[in-house]
Amino acid sequence: MKSSFCINVFRNDELVPAIYRLAELGYQGVEIWQRQMEQNRWPILRAAVADAGLRVAQLCPYFDLVNGPEKIEASVKLAEQYVQLAAECPETPALVRVFTGPLHGPGAVASSACSQAAWAAAVAGMRRICQIGAARGVGFALETHRGTLVDTGKSIVQFITDVATPNLGANLQVPLEGEPNPAASARKVGPHVVHLHANNHKDGKGTFLADGEYDFAAFLKAVADSGPFDGFVSIEHAYHHPVWQTAVVEAEYLKKLIPTIEAGRAKR
Repeated sequence: MKSSFCINVFRNDELVPAIYRLAELGYQGVEIWQRQMEQNRWPILRAAVADAGLRVAQLCPYFDLVNGPEKIEASVKLAEQYVQLAAECPETPALVRVFTGPLHGPGAVASSACSQAAWAAAVAGMRRICQIGAARGVGFALETHRGTLVDTGKSIVQFITDVATPNLGANLQVPLEGEPNPAASARKVGPHVVHLHANNHKDGKGTFLADGEYDFAAFLKAVADSGPFDGFVSIEHAYHHPVWQTAVVEAEYLKKLIPTIEAGRAKR
């Protein structure tokens, strides 16, 4: 397992210096959002990542597979673009993050509200996207966000099973809908996890991984115990404290936690 940091918390003029500083703190990768890829920034960011000795853990565009054929076709075209970008990443192709649709508002479709026809259309669209990626060695990670088709352990496994392509996995973000025990969720989804968005909360607000309402160490151990996950543990929502304070605290935490869990895994 490796550590990563979501750089969507930085202004555009801060991105390149942030990449170098994150490398100095010991992070091994960064995640880059769609808005940060635009306006010809990608070549600059890619070069900085490579020069800093990091990897692009994940590229994060926005797909919509649940609001009709036009949205699906637009998502397929966007996927073609991002597969090309992911294949250009230093060392190995980046994962491409997938939302099945909008997270909020009238276009949001949770698994519990999805018709059989809409589910089948989303599955077919996702399979087309995965086939595009397979030709370039690019994988996709479903972000398990509330308000999407993959918001419960059951729906995550079902969607991945229905798409039935080896380059689709889960970007697990907990807690899942109706599942207050993240470790139990990890045991359901573990074999499919390829990436983690790491965050924690306390009293309705974000906080450090070690200080939140759920036991992050137990959660990560459950992921490691439940499948072959060897991807990035990526710090997300880093603005609950000053961003660089969060970056420092979480870097030190993961430097200790990941080797401990890997050592336990090696003994099994």
